[in-house]
Amino acid sequence: MVDDPGQEPLTERERAMLADIVLFCAEHGFSPTVRELAERLEMSRGTAHRTLVALKRKKRVSWSGSRTVRKLPDPKPAPA
Repeated sequence: MVDDPGQEPLTERERAMLADIVLFCAEHGFSPTVRELAERLEMSRGTAHRTLVALKRKKRVSWSGSRTVRKLPDPKPAPA
């Protein structure tokens, strides 16, 4: 997952969470909760929540409540 030069880059924690959201959805057929993400990534629920908020702000996920986390399509590069 390469960051688009026109977008704010992701931190390692954000990259790990985004990858885990995709993996969880593929394994279970539904989105993880904040608690499940925190447990899987070995972080506090507060840290998981802040990371999700950052991913939403960076337009990498949509999220509005429990089990609604979805990875958004990768941004299209700007035309040259």
